[in-house]
Amino acid sequence: EFGGESSLLGNGVPEGTADSGWILLDYGDVMVHIMTPKSRLFYDIEGQWREKGGEYMDLNDVLLPNSAPMGNMQPQAGGSMGGISE
Repeated sequence: EFGGESSLLGNGVPEGTADSGWILLDYGDVMVHIMTPKSRLFYDIEGQWREKGGEYMDLNDVLLPNSAPMGNMQPQAGGSMGGISE
């Protein structure tokens, strides 16, 4: 179960750049991959995990839907992903 014995030991500092098409956030037991659609197809992370016995985890109960259209989002100070385009 999510949040059970898992721990968030990593620091979550982004690895990679917006220009690379792939940014990784390492939180210890949880790793977040932020990829452009093109990079996601090329690297096929889901397929690699499936081949090695990885299990699908439905996160719909813990993820929040987008609440504001992209045009209404306010930029945050220090953000490094502004102006990303495919």
